[in-house]
Amino acid sequence: MMSIRYEYGTIVELIYIDQQENLSQRKALILSKRNDRLIAYCYTKQGIRSFLLNNILGMRKVNVS
Repeated sequence: MMSIRYEYGTIVELIYIDQQENLSQRKALILSKRNDRLIAYCYTKQGIRSFLLNNILGMRKVNVS
C-alpha cells in the first residue's frame, strides 16, 4: 500500500492504475484519506475522485508559485 506523506490541501501529481489497468497521470488536491482510499479534487478530470491507495504507483508534491 502506498504511504501517503502529504496532508490536506497539498497539490500532487500521481501515477495511478485505473480499474481497466490503464496507467494515468493526474494532478490532484488532497482532501482526505479514508481507509484504503485517497479522496482528492482531480484537476485532470475536474471533479472529486477516490483513488485506491494500492493503485497509486507514485506521487510527488507540486510546487505552486
